[in-house]
Amino acid sequence: MPRPTTAVPYHIGELADLMSQLFGPVSYVGIHVDPELQYPKGAARVTFGTEEGFLKAMEAKFMLLPHDGITKRVEIKPYIMEDGECDECGMSPSSGFHGVMYCANLDCLQYYCKACWSRFHDGDMSLISHRPVFRPTRAHSKVGRFFFCSYDTAIVGGSLFVNYI
Repeated sequence: MPRPTTAVPYHIGELADLMSQLFGPVSYVGIHVDPELQYPKGAARVTFGTEEGFLKAMEAKFMLLPHDGITKRVEIKPYIMEDGECDECGMSPSSGFHGVMYCANLDCLQYYCKACWSRFHDGDMSLISHRPVFRPTRAHSKVGRFFFCSYDTAIVGGSLFVNYI
């Protein structure tokens, strides 16, 4: 998200329209804003209305965002839930599992605890190239540079979130 963009509905609408044109229906767009300055941090979260739109965005990995006569190349990554549980064994942060890992490879698209990641990815040569994506900690966050994208299945009956960088 280019920093000169302000977080007013017009710009949110512009982003929603662009994402809809490129990938499919968008049900939510939120631009991340500094709470004190009310100035965009350079990141947004986009929720798609269909799984197809989400998958298209994940497959694209990048998009070109025109703004004020320039075009910025923006990276798209899935949004990682803070309290996501492992899709294989069901472990969650509340049950003592720390460090949500997400596989953003189109073959996986799911959460893992460390043990399940190792079990499913380290031993299978076809999955060895997959890299885990972690939710950044506040101390190491570079949220200001990137988009968040997610597929919200609430429209069709559930919730799946994916990450960014």
